[in-house]
Amino acid sequence: MSATASLPHNAAPPPAASLPGAFPPPERTLPRMLARQAERYGERRLVTIGGMTLTYAGAAAAAAGYAGALADAGTKAIVRSFS
Repeated sequence: MSATASLPHNAAPPPAASLPGAFPPPERTLPRMLARQAERYGERRLVTIGGMTLTYAGAAAAAAGYAGALADAGTKAIVRSFS
C-alpha cells in the first residue's frame, strides 16, 4: 500500500519536506499513527480482505487488543533509538 492510499481521494498528499515537522519521531510509532488515523477517519473503510471490512477505528481497536494480549502474555517492548 502506498503512503497516499489512506488519503481521501480528493486530497493532495503532504509535501515530503513538511513531514518531519508535522510528525516528529516520537509520533511515528504504529500505535500513535493508528490512533491519529482512527481519530481522523473513524468508521471509514480502511481495507476489505476476503469480504471482511476493517475501519480505521476498528484497526486501532484490534491493534490495541492484540497489544494487550501480548502484554498479558509477558511480551515486553524492545526500545531502540535510531539516530
